Amino acid sequence: MKLLIAAAACLVATSSFADTYKREVPANKGGYVDGVGFYDRETCSAEAMPRVRINKEPKHGKLILRPSSGPINRDNTICKGKNINVMYIYYQPEKGYRGPDEARISYSIMTARRTRGGRGSNTYKITVK
Repeated sequence: MKLLIAAAACLVATSSFADTYKREVPANKGGYVDGVGFYDRETCSAEAMPRVRINKEPKHGKLILRPSSGPINRDNTICKGKNINVMYIYYQPEKGYRGPDEARISYSIMTARRTRGGRGSNTYKITVK
């Protein structure tokens, strides 16, 4: 599976985001939902691994968090293609389930035990086909 960083979160000093995303995943298989990563927009340097918490578990499956690294996938930055720390989010539906599901996460970047820069939450409206 090709790993992509969604434009859901990038480091913007003291910013807060709250977005809703619609995603489709195949039944009995699941798939990629989102990626949360932070970077310095001036130097393109990667920030620490984002802290991601599941605030609302899906009713008909589960979210899977996988820390990794991946390229910045934003067109409007000189940093495109640079590798950063990313928390990838995948959805795994219950076997045989088809239909709607919903989950919510919150995220932040931690430095010396303090929240720094971006933070926010995302809601995922997932359709299992």
